[in-house]
Amino acid sequence: MAADQTNGTQPPSPSGCIAAILTWNDPASCLATVHALQTHVTGIDHIVIYDNGSIDPFALFAPVTNVDRITIVRGPTNLGAGGGVTRLMQATLIYDPKTILYIEDDFVCRRPLALAPLLALLARDPFIGRIALGERGRRPKPAYFTFGAPPNETAQAAAQVDLPVLHDAALGDYQRLRLGWSNYPCVIPAVVARRYLLSGWTETRCAKEFYADGWETISLLPGHFTQIRAHHRLRAVPDWRY
Repeated sequence: MAADQTNGTQPPSPSGCIAAILTWNDPASCLATVHALQTHVTGIDHIVIYDNGSIDPFALFAPVTNVDRITIVRGPTNLGAGGGVTRLMQATLIYDPKTILYIEDDFVCRRPLALAPLLALLARDPFIGRIALGERGRRPKPAYFTFGAPPNETAQAAAQVDLPVLHDAALGDYQRLRLGWSNYPCVIPAVVARRYLLSGWTETRCAKEFYADGWETISLLPGHFTQIRAHHRLRAVPDWRY
C-alpha cells in the first residue's frame, strides 16, 4: 500500500493540545469543522487532519485561517473507521502532544470552548481518561450507554442515565458516565491515544478495554459539538478494516 502523504508542515515543538480530525469524502463538512474550531475553541496548538482515502484528496480553502498551523495527511486508500483513527493518531502523536481533541468531520463546535479547565482536570485527576464534548440530553436514553458489552455490564452502563448532574465552577455541568467511544468529540490524554487508538480496534473493543483498565469518562452538559450530518454516508469496501 502506498505511504500516506503530508502537506509539508513540519512538526512543531511538543504541544499542549492538538485537534485531530478524521475525514472522508465530505470536504464541506470538514471545512465547517475546522472553521468552527478556529472560531470557538481556545487552547489548540495545532490541527491534524487525516484524509481516509477520499476519492478527491481533501484540501483547505477559505474561510480557514492560520493554515500554517494545520497538517493534512492523505491516506491512499480507505482503511475503515478503526484503521483511519489509527493513522490519524499516528500522525498526531508525532507532535508529542499532552492531550488530543478528537473529532470526526461531521461535528462542529457551536459555542465558546476553553480547553484550559478541561486539560487542568485531566492533569489533576488520574482516573479520567476522556472528556466527552458532544451534545446529548440531560437524561439520555439507556441505549446511549450500551456498546456491545456483556449483559451485566450493559445494564450497569445504561443505569447511569439516573446519575446526578454535577456542577463545577470551571467546567460547568457534567456527569461521570460509562459510554461507548463512538464518533463523538472528546479530549483525551496522549497516553490514552497510544494505548487504545493505535490498534485499529472497533469502537466497542476500545470502550471495553478502556473501562476494564479503570479509566473514567466525564460527559459535559449540554456539550459543545453538534453533528451536522444526519447519517454517515459510508459504504463498506472490499478491503475495509476495523
